[in-house]
Amino acid sequence: MPKPIDPDERQRIVDLLHEHGGNRTKVANMVKRARQTVCNIADAAGIPVMDSPQTKKAHEARSHFSEERRREIVTKSLEHVFGLMEHTNDPQDAQRLAVAVGILVDKDLLLAGKPTNISESRKGNGVQGLFTDLKGQVDEQWRR
Repeated sequence: MPKPIDPDERQRIVDLLHEHGGNRTKVANMVKRARQTVCNIADAAGIPVMDSPQTKKAHEARSHFSEERRREIVTKSLEHVFGLMEHTNDPQDAQRLAVAVGILVDKDLLLAGKPTNISESRKGNGVQGLFTDLKGQVDEQWRR
């Protein structure tokens, strides 16, 4: 069982946290205490968590990669759905595929930071006409 922390050690930990820019891991290693113990003391003292520049860069890189990967997945999924659209004449399948395209386009717009509350209703033209119109709209959105 770890020994209790006396007020002097607690103050030393707070001072070291200030001295080392809030680096909790470094301070924990210096005072030979668990990182969580140092975190609890830092939180109680109101010392914010300070990420190192490397940590920030890693988070940014991971976030960028994740967003890029999600956009790739949306693009590939749209291509697949458009391929399926060319081979169906069943109105129910057409409706399902149109919904899939709508969701994928919406997701793509969200990832691009664009508004997604545009709506339009069309009737007539038949299934293939609907697909042609929809593909034209999607192509136009991607060109913007």
